[in-house]
Amino acid sequence: MPEVAEPGDAARIAVIGKPNVGKSSLVNRLLREERMLVDASPGTTRDSIDSSFRYEGHDFVLVDTAGLKRKRSITGAVELYSVVRAVRSVERANVVFVVFDASVPFSAQDARIAALAHKSDKASVVVFNKWDLVEKDSMTAVELEKSMKERVPFLHYAPVVFVSALTGQRVSKLPGLALQVLGESRKRVPDEQLLDVLRRATEKRKPPVTSSGHTPFIKRARQTSVEPQVFTLTVSEAKAFRKAYILYMIRCLREAFGFHGAPVRLRLRAEKGKRGR
Repeated sequence: MPEVAEPGDAARIAVIGKPNVGKSSLVNRLLREERMLVDASPGTTRDSIDSSFRYEGHDFVLVDTAGLKRKRSITGAVELYSVVRAVRSVERANVVFVVFDASVPFSAQDARIAALAHKSDKASVVVFNKWDLVEKDSMTAVELEKSMKERVPFLHYAPVVFVSALTGQRVSKLPGLALQVLGESRKRVPDEQLLDVLRRATEKRKPPVTSSGHTPFIKRARQTSVEPQVFTLTVSEAKAFRKAYILYMIRCLREAFGFHGAPVRLRLRAEKGKRGR
């Protein structure tokens, strides 16, 4: 079975989102004190602020970042600096809370912010804030999550939670989710289990035959990194494994081992020597 690592040292959580999605209010609710300046006008937080808290024996450092604006909306050195600090906060984080405003339509800038977490290879939780402002029925959350994942399919692995920083609704779930996705991003898989899952995947759906008429195959597989999860496969012909097939193998790994909330990367290298197994 995969080995789930304990979080260990204090985990850094970066809170990112557009201006005025309620990041500071969310941080305040988590900290149970007014450490952040909260204002109704967009862009109140211009710098990143670190705050420590403890949850069920685990230490966290919570970073409230400046709202991420579109480049053409950045005016002046101070705002540019705040965006740079926000990006750096994500780079230094173990977990990212990607915060959206549930009361307004999902935007292209929301998608760019989601891409920042994904491209940084960070474990992520999608947080829809201002849930108290949404007129809803039993399907509203399902439809909103579906719509979001259609816009940002690359973040499909992240758990989604609907909260209200104002009322506190479901905010208490966030530290537990951070621990969950952090544990998944640090999970270790034995080589033999990894290779078995991948070989069964190739048997179920064979890789495309190469131009030379050969069916590519996986000879060895090993986990070469955690945080993010990286698996290195030694294969007969690396170029034969197209992007769609690599995504298929990643789906098979997720079905077998979870990695809920954690990005997964595959690195392929060609096997030297003969083609035979």
